[in-house]
Amino acid sequence: MIDGLSLIAVKIKWAKPLINTILLISLCIFVFIIFGNTSFAADDTYLIPSLTALIWSLFACSFLYTFPYVPNKTTKNDSLIKRLKNRLLRSYYYVLAIIAAASCFAVLILSFRMITIWLRTYL
Repeated sequence: MIDGLSLIAVKIKWAKPLINTILLISLCIFVFIIFGNTSFAADDTYLIPSLTALIWSLFACSFLYTFPYVPNKTTKNDSLIKRLKNRLLRSYYYVLAIIAAASCFAVLILSFRMITIWLRTYL
């Protein structure tokens, strides 16, 4: 499982600048709407879409910065200390993968609810 996540993270590593840009733009829009005093900020039409983009880009950033560095599996020729260290590191990544899967599911449900509320309110 973590080897597949590592492969995906390595293959889409090119998207880091794009995801960081989306993160920065959505954060600026969100902060501007919350703390701004202009008429654009008074109309909170873009609050939910910017929050949704912010949450997804944070999730994508954490995925892309965490999973490319999963250690390779050890062989039987490696020393006992190296195998134990590698097994401990890989178990840490398994825990991170479970947390990432649960948070992806939670973000998906949250996004669906926020977008349906936004569509009912503003369209």
